[in-house]
Amino acid sequence: MDFAFCWCCHLAERFGGSDISLDDFEKMKSYVRGFFNNFSDRYKLRDLAQGSKFHLLGTSGMITTLAGMHPNLERYDQKKMDGIWTNDADITLMIKRLLS
Repeated sequence: MDFAFCWCCHLAERFGGSDISLDDFEKMKSYVRGFFNNFSDRYKLRDLAQGSKFHLLGTSGMITTLAGMHPNLERYDQKKMDGIWTNDADITLMIKRLLS
Protein backbone atom coordinates (compact mmCIF):
# COMPACT_ATOMS: atom_id res chain seq x y z
CA MET A 1 0.00 0.00 0.00
CA ASP A 2 1.17 3.50 -0.74
CA PHE A 3 1.32 6.03 2.11
CA ALA A 4 0.48 8.75 -0.43
CA PHE A 5 -3.14 7.77 0.16
CA CYS A 6 -2.82 8.68 3.85
CA TRP A 7 -2.26 12.41 3.32
CA CYS A 8 -4.69 14.45 5.37
CA CYS A 9 -6.21 16.14 2.29
CA HIS A 10 -6.81 12.79 0.61
CA LEU A 11 -8.38 11.42 3.80
CA ALA A 12 -10.67 14.42 4.21
CA GLU A 13 -11.85 14.16 0.61
CA ARG A 14 -12.37 10.41 0.90
CA PHE A 15 -14.24 10.58 4.21
CA GLY A 16 -16.54 13.59 4.11
CA GLY A 17 -14.66 16.79 3.37
CA SER A 18 -14.49 19.43 6.10
CA ASP A 19 -17.31 17.98 8.23
CA ILE A 20 -16.15 14.61 9.53
CA SER A 21 -18.64 12.68 11.67
CA LEU A 22 -17.53 10.30 14.42
CA ASP A 23 -18.56 7.43 12.14
CA ASP A 24 -16.44 8.88 9.31
CA PHE A 25 -13.53 9.27 11.73
CA GLU A 26 -13.77 5.59 12.74
CA LYS A 27 -13.76 4.58 9.06
CA MET A 28 -10.77 6.86 8.47
CA LYS A 29 -8.85 5.26 11.35
CA SER A 30 -9.58 1.79 10.03
CA TYR A 31 -8.39 2.79 6.55
CA VAL A 32 -5.12 4.26 7.85
CA ARG A 33 -4.56 1.37 10.27
CA GLY A 34 -4.31 -0.93 7.25
CA PHE A 35 -1.35 1.05 5.94
CA PHE A 36 0.44 0.95 9.28
CA ASN A 37 -0.24 -2.76 9.84
CA ASN A 38 1.34 -3.59 6.49
CA PHE A 39 4.25 -1.23 7.15
CA SER A 40 4.84 -2.69 10.61
CA ASP A 41 4.68 -6.26 9.34
CA ARG A 42 7.02 -5.52 6.45
CA TYR A 43 9.67 -3.81 8.57
CA LYS A 44 9.14 -5.84 11.78
CA LEU A 45 8.33 -2.74 13.85
CA ARG A 46 5.46 -4.14 15.92
CA ASP A 47 7.64 -5.37 18.81
CA LEU A 48 9.86 -2.30 18.65
CA ALA A 49 6.86 0.06 18.73
CA GLN A 50 5.65 -1.53 21.97
CA GLY A 51 8.83 -0.46 23.75
CA SER A 52 9.31 2.73 25.74
CA LYS A 53 12.15 3.93 23.50
CA PHE A 54 10.14 4.00 20.26
CA HIS A 55 9.37 7.49 18.91
CA LEU A 56 7.79 8.89 15.77
CA LEU A 57 9.34 12.00 14.30
CA GLY A 58 7.24 14.59 12.51
CA THR A 59 8.77 17.34 10.42
CA SER A 60 6.04 19.57 9.02
CA GLY A 61 2.44 20.08 8.04
CA MET A 62 -0.15 18.24 10.09
CA ILE A 63 2.40 17.23 12.72
CA THR A 64 3.27 20.89 13.29
CA THR A 65 -0.43 21.75 13.54
CA LEU A 66 -1.02 19.05 16.15
CA ALA A 67 2.08 20.01 18.08
CA GLY A 68 0.82 23.61 18.15
CA MET A 69 -2.39 22.43 19.80
CA HIS A 70 -0.47 20.71 22.57
CA PRO A 71 0.80 23.82 24.40
CA ASN A 72 -2.38 25.76 23.43
CA LEU A 73 -0.46 28.40 21.50
CA GLU A 74 -2.56 31.28 20.21
CA ARG A 75 -0.02 31.85 17.43
CA TYR A 76 2.66 29.72 15.88
CA ASP A 77 5.98 30.23 17.66
CA GLN A 78 8.80 28.16 16.22
CA LYS A 79 10.90 28.62 19.38
CA LYS A 80 8.19 26.84 21.36
CA MET A 81 7.59 24.21 18.68
CA ASP A 82 11.07 22.93 17.90
CA GLY A 83 11.81 19.83 19.91
CA ILE A 84 8.31 19.50 21.40
CA TRP A 85 7.39 16.04 22.70
CA THR A 86 3.92 14.56 23.07
CA ASN A 87 2.67 11.25 24.38
CA ASP A 88 -0.34 9.02 23.69
CA ALA A 89 -2.53 10.87 26.20
CA ASP A 90 -1.68 14.24 24.60
CA ILE A 91 -2.56 12.93 21.14
CA THR A 92 -5.85 11.49 22.40
CA LEU A 93 -6.80 14.87 23.90
CA MET A 94 -5.95 16.64 20.63
CA ILE A 95 -8.13 14.21 18.68
CA LYS A 96 -11.02 14.82 21.08
CA ARG A 97 -10.61 18.60 20.67
CA LEU A 98 -10.61 18.29 16.88
CA LEU A 99 -13.71 16.10 16.91
CA SER A 100 -15.68 18.37 19.25
